[in-house]
Amino acid sequence: MFANKFYFPYLLLCFRRDLNRLKGSFLLLMGVLIGCSDDGNPARGSKGDVNVQVQQKSSEHFINHDIFEGYRIELIENCGVISQESNSNWILFNEKVTKITKGHTWSHIRDTTEYSNLAQSPNEPGYSLTDTKRVSAPDCNGASTIRGTLVKKMGDWTRQHVNGYKPLAVGKIREIESIIFDVKFNKIGSSIPSQEKIKSVYSSYLDSHQLAALDLSQIVLGFTISGSDNLKIEKYIVVDKDKYFDKWIRITIPIKGMEVYIGEPWRKQHRNLEEYPNAIFDSLMITAETLGNRSDTNKNGDVLRNFIHDRWPQVEPVPELFKEISLTIKRLEITKK
Repeated sequence: MFANKFYFPYLLLCFRRDLNRLKGSFLLLMGVLIGCSDDGNPARGSKGDVNVQVQQKSSEHFINHDIFEGYRIELIENCGVISQESNSNWILFNEKVTKITKGHTWSHIRDTTEYSNLAQSPNEPGYSLTDTKRVSAPDCNGASTIRGTLVKKMGDWTRQHVNGYKPLAVGKIREIESIIFDVKFNKIGSSIPSQEKIKSVYSSYLDSHQLAALDLSQIVLGFTISGSDNLKIEKYIVVDKDKYFDKWIRITIPIKGMEVYIGEPWRKQHRNLEEYPNAIFDSLMITAETLGNRSDTNKNGDVLRNFIHDRWPQVEPVPELFKEISLTIKRLEITKK
């Protein structure tokens, strides 16, 4: 009698306990199948992991690293699909911020005989660099960009940097990690004299070794951070035009690979950043440059007149070649350590 009284409630309790166990096992099995652990998070090595990787790959990322002395170049995949960005860096240009504005660019170009050999009319808006109106880039998911053409003389050193960018930013030099530049170099709009063209124009002034030392016939940009105490931090970067024309790339220049000096670029007095622990920077300048096969950085950016000096004609004008680099800028920033 006593046994019969408690037997059925006991059976019911056992049945509920076993049912809960079965339910827990079923949920755990389903979690593994859909890529979740028993705590509801994606399970490592499961199908959920693959889904996460696919989602991450859809954002902007970088491939095919080309590493050079003091900088690297990467192709941008899924250009314009913005990933998480740091708000602590010095932002000079991106989707939301621009410090590349009228007053922070310059151009000497006028409709005069000095600039008659330009590839386009001197009135071409891209030369002035003052047209900083944002343009949507269809080949970069509609990213907001600006476009211009940087120009460098190859003959005379007078106004040799025909134009350039010089946005302002203020901070401590010791806190700088690198410069990041997301850019596309446009084949249409660029005019980079070939080795044959340079030889045909300047062979009466230079021998074959000097011609090779004048320029590589490649995309060359100069990046210069200006600081207190007349401090300059500089890097010339070379971009293979045959490989990278019309492709979105990221150029990263760590400050530890840049040249530090005071004085004029043609008479550099080299320094070490450790000597200037409290130095402040105030701007970043970007220019088109000439660069030949010489290793002496004092010769970076030399033009024809640097080679012939006193033989520079005072009466008959020397034909002027221009190096013109069309570029579309998506991002420019100085990163912090």
